[in-house]
Amino acid sequence: MDLLNPITSFEAIWLSFVMAAVLFVFALVLAPWEKIRSDSGAQHVYLGTIVLLYLVWMIRAELPTGLNIHLLGASLVCLLFEWQFALFATAIVVAVHTGVGNLPWMNYALNWLTLGAVPVIFTRSMLYVVQRYLPHNFFIYIFINTFFVAGIGAYIAGSVSAIWLYYLLDYSSQLIVDQYLPTLVLIIFPEAACTGMVMTILVVYKPTWVATFHDRWYLKNR
Repeated sequence: MDLLNPITSFEAIWLSFVMAAVLFVFALVLAPWEKIRSDSGAQHVYLGTIVLLYLVWMIRAELPTGLNIHLLGASLVCLLFEWQFALFATAIVVAVHTGVGNLPWMNYALNWLTLGAVPVIFTRSMLYVVQRYLPHNFFIYIFINTFFVAGIGAYIAGSVSAIWLYYLLDYSSQLIVDQYLPTLVLIIFPEAACTGMVMTILVVYKPTWVATFHDRWYLKNR
């Protein structure tokens, strides 16, 4: 999923950093900072989640072609802390991952936009659609917003990576279609299962940790 080889297109590097900066500032302005300031416990949970998210990124499957796939956890962080803090968390993880893994820094913005922003924005958009047009049901929240959305979001992020591999890093379309995309399908179930199981446990035992889970909606008849 990660873009490992240096991007040579100056226009792509420049545009990706501009887009990343605009999105980051937008998230900074709209973030509900009062939730973090007023709750020291939430701060500890957030920081611990970032550390765990980085550890998850370290577990990857290397393909013979030099590509890799790994779990993202972006949907999980989005559902736990809302999209703004999920963007901050993934930005930190990608930065540490870039530094520790000796990845080219010119790829940083595009890696963050692809593997962080894309699944986060997809998750939050689907949450809005489900909450607006479907009944406020506990099982709908768990099976659609956590299982289904997390798996599809990871696949979408990987597919966007495939676009950059083709247009910016000169990977052949045959290699991407024959080897990368079929292997990428394997990430859907583990991403969905891990996100779904963790979220199910948290909404049952620690619902106050889940910013997008509202008792008055999902547990009103229980």
